[in-house]
Amino acid sequence: MNSTGIEFVMPRGHEVSYGFDAHRLRNLRIEPTEERVAMTTQTAEYARSTITSEDYEPFVVGGEAIGEVHWIRTEGAEGATLAVGLWRSEPQSFPYPFTADETIHALQGELVIDLESGEKVTLRPGDIASFTKDTKSTWTVTQPFKKLFVISG
Repeated sequence: MNSTGIEFVMPRGHEVSYGFDAHRLRNLRIEPTEERVAMTTQTAEYARSTITSEDYEPFVVGGEAIGEVHWIRTEGAEGATLAVGLWRSEPQSFPYPFTADETIHALQGELVIDLESGEKVTLRPGDIASFTKDTKSTWTVTQPFKKLFVISG
């Protein structure tokens, strides 16, 4: 580790299966090589990311790609579950189990989240919503959608 911190990089096309296995996300191995794209600079006090449209990778849940993700953080202090990133998707519909607490800030487009209870949550730019672990839902992206998310717990 140098005085400016550690630079984490993610392999191009690397798939992260978060949806059903938070432990795997927490133990994601990130190594720098010349063949990889810079993702996040992290020190003991902060994480900072610079992103271009090419800095996204498939977001895979249950073996199926459901949009693309740019990871900002993949672990909290002392190994705690914490994932922060940007997610984007074209219109589609898919089941999504919240396997940890998740907070969403909608940045672009529209997403309708149908909860198992029958309630619908519609997110548009500027909306913020937080969901508890083990909530079952179906997501319908009605317009190209982008969100900032924080997964913890």
